[in-house]
Amino acid sequence: MHKRQLDSLNLPVVPKVIEWMLRNDLDVGRLTARFEMPKVRSRLENGQPVVLGLIRVHSGQKPTDNHQVLAVVYDFDDQTNLMTILLYDPNHPGEEPSMLVDISHPSQGIAISQSTGDPLRAFFLISYKAHKPPQI
Repeated sequence: MHKRQLDSLNLPVVPKVIEWMLRNDLDVGRLTARFEMPKVRSRLENGQPVVLGLIRVHSGQKPTDNHQVLAVVYDFDDQTNLMTILLYDPNHPGEEPSMLVDISHPSQGIAISQSTGDPLRAFFLISYKAHKPPQI
């Protein structure tokens, strides 16, 4: 798992993490709602799990406090504009963590929380191509 995480930290990812840490919550909320949510929904609808970079901290804090998870399925309530995303989170083995995202006013950003209680400001899709496991 550790190697997979390092593989996903390719050149575009690290600068994006830093850039998003420097932005205020409204900016990263708008970016998440406008650009990232549609990509995540589309891929999950096609049955493709999605690696997400979770932005948890602001500039001046440790970039390593941000995190990566795997989104596996989502549910969207058209009435409330609430999206629940089920996750695989290696920091919470044996649990079924989720994110709740309120996109009822995307121009005003998003309200976002994680069932684990970990802080969460925003997220973005991380491109990752699965590799064959090594032969033993």
